[in-house]
Amino acid sequence: MSEHSGSGLTHLKNPRTFMRYKLLRLIAIFCFGVSLSITATAHAATYYVSVNGGSDSNPGTEAAPFKTIARGSQKMSGGDTLLIRAGTYNEVIAPSRNGMPGAYTRYAAYPGEEVIVKAPPGTVVVFFSRTTTYVEVSDLIIDGTNATSYAVKIEGSYEKDQWPRIRLLRNDIRFGRFGIGGGGESEIIGNKIHHMKGYGIYTAGHNGLLEGNIFHDNGGYAIHHYQKHEAVNNWIIRNNVIYRNGDAYYPWYRPYYGVNKRPLPAVTLSSGRQIQFYNNLVYNNPNGGVTIGSSSRDVLLANNTIYKNGEYGVFDRSSNARIINNISWGNSGAQILNTGANTTLQNNLTTDPKFVNPAAGNFGIQAGSPALDKGITVAQVPDDFTGKKRPEGAAYDIGAFEGAGSKANVLPGMAGGLPAGGLGGAGGTGGGGLGSCYK
Repeated sequence: MSEHSGSGLTHLKNPRTFMRYKLLRLIAIFCFGVSLSITATAHAATYYVSVNGGSDSNPGTEAAPFKTIARGSQKMSGGDTLLIRAGTYNEVIAPSRNGMPGAYTRYAAYPGEEVIVKAPPGTVVVFFSRTTTYVEVSDLIIDGTNATSYAVKIEGSYEKDQWPRIRLLRNDIRFGRFGIGGGGESEIIGNKIHHMKGYGIYTAGHNGLLEGNIFHDNGGYAIHHYQKHEAVNNWIIRNNVIYRNGDAYYPWYRPYYGVNKRPLPAVTLSSGRQIQFYNNLVYNNPNGGVTIGSSSRDVLLANNTIYKNGEYGVFDRSSNARIINNISWGNSGAQILNTGANTTLQNNLTTDPKFVNPAAGNFGIQAGSPALDKGITVAQVPDDFTGKKRPEGAAYDIGAFEGAGSKANVLPGMAGGLPAGGLGGAGGTGGGGLGSCYK
């Protein structure tokens, strides 16, 4: 048989030739993938919607916008953007056009305009099915008043290990029973989540990111990191502000508890492995601060500032937790209560850290604070709440901030003083969470 017969690859028996062939093949595949991404980005279109003056028979241009978000969704292709003009939209956002890495399908408020999406009764406001992926929703007011369960639902499947890759950026998610459900493989960044009767977020799935959000005035947990039958692994929860959560009112729990209220801590990390919770501010919640539940393992709780919560600061019941470099002070009960197994407790501060002005929401530490240079290096926490690299001095500082001095301009809306305990009123509109407010 000729050496060129058969598959035609007989000449690849030479190891160097074969390796060269494999390299060229990989390069070709990579370039093809990049070309697809570039093509998708280059051909991405922008459509416009205006509930005031638009028409679904229009072409969806800025001069002639659609009237409904639903019509915009129908017109979009993967990687397109839908800019939504000011007004109140009584409909559900249910994306059906998937984007791809580097070319997300985007739903966003028109720059500088207030957009309220308030779904009809009996629905959710924003719904991502388990087959939806690479979609971004940003800068909207998502009003869950009429929602039966979640304002935002991110559906997934443990059986298929299938979770949409979603970005929620700088939205104001308010009112209703629950804020966000799901979030595995998703990025939830810079949102304001508040005034829910139940939880701010009820996580599901693996590998989620919660970063730079403000959780306040939610009746239940601000963050309920738990699933009854499945673990919720490998989440990163960092740089969030969490206050006035957990003074719960659950009328649907009456048959079980016989009372109207079931007090809850602000945060529960109740199930899962490899959860990282760091650089968060957890303060002035009427019950506990942070609970690490007995079904959790290998949790890292590092460089948080946990202050003036109604019961304990930290309560660990898990296995192999590492509780390091936290300020937990001024809480009504134990500052750190540990009943877990193989817990590592290192370099936490449970005495007066010498905050600059906590009554005004200023959790910077004064020069001479016992938190300065008293922490240890934690590889997972290379910077502080503001993005400053650690360490500034000889060693890591304890708590969410690195370096002495005022942090008065870090937290938006805190100039009037530290919020009082318990549930606030039913108001509270606003343009998302911390976002780019870090200083």
